[in-house]
Amino acid sequence: MGKISFADVASALSDEALHLVLMPTEQCNFRCIYCFESFRHGAMPVPVVNAVENLLTSRFDGLTYLVVSWYGGEPLLAMNVIASVSERIRSLLKSRPVVRYKGSMTTNGYLLTPEVFRKLLDWRILTYQISFDGPKEHHDRKRIRADGGPTFDRLWGNLIKMRAFPDSFAVTVRLHVDRDNFRQAPEFLEQFARDFGDDSRFAVYIIKLGQYSNSPSQNLNLLPPGDSDGIMKEIREFAGAMKIPVRVADRDDHESSSMCFAAKLNSFVIRSNGEISKCIVALDQDANHVGKVNEDGTLNLDRMKLLKWARGLSSGEKQELECPLRDIDLRIAARTSCARARPEP
Repeated sequence: MGKISFADVASALSDEALHLVLMPTEQCNFRCIYCFESFRHGAMPVPVVNAVENLLTSRFDGLTYLVVSWYGGEPLLAMNVIASVSERIRSLLKSRPVVRYKGSMTTNGYLLTPEVFRKLLDWRILTYQISFDGPKEHHDRKRIRADGGPTFDRLWGNLIKMRAFPDSFAVTVRLHVDRDNFRQAPEFLEQFARDFGDDSRFAVYIIKLGQYSNSPSQNLNLLPPGDSDGIMKEIREFAGAMKIPVRVADRDDHESSSMCFAAKLNSFVIRSNGEISKCIVALDQDANHVGKVNEDGTLNLDRMKLLKWARGLSSGEKQELECPLRDIDLRIAARTSCARARPEP
């Protein structure tokens, strides 16, 4: 993790920067066994899409830096929403090219066909995170389709097709490690090295799986606490020996800070129903409902709730900046890493 500096805090307060995590739909074509989402809402209706576009338009003249991170659900289930907002961003950038823009997407990768990928690249969505649970045999037990079908072959095939594109982009393959698959992690990394080892656009992020839902239906075989650090160290050293690029953090920051985007006053999660949240884990918790985006692009915010998420900016407490979810709602234990990939710039 990087250090949190005064510049990081200043950036988190700046009106010249805006980070939006957009959830074009909260539906998903997967049912990963550790998922914490409720799939309560469908695709963004037109009034919410208009609200997001009006927000971007009204803020754009004052911006020097804009990050839009597509999240879900599975965002590619709502390509029409992505298309509409992305075309608005493209138009705004033409009118004010001085604005630095980063588009990213957290996707399960199932719908990331070459045709879809070409469109996303044209919209300057250049950074992706796609998760795996080890080799095919293990992955297909946990990251399954909503109808129960396997997903590994389709995902890996889409990655191979992405490799054929000459464009500049970055893909983080996020590997979840637990007691079931840690012995097979080297097998997965060897396959990664064979298929992507000579392409610096592809890297891995290796993380131990955690309990991310209070649901008693989840029966996850997590790494034993006393051994987990040693196991993870060995796996990461194996990746290093294979000369695989290993990303050490998955924070959505444009700097090397470990500050969570939820701690920033210029970062918002806009859900598909127009609700504004701060954290992508505690989606259904009242403390995380900080407001709503109006159709004219203005934000109706609960100031007291918002300031509680940003309390680390005044306290300077590292833990409050790294994970402001701590102590906000005791019904959810704060975690240092989310079950699904975090949005990435």
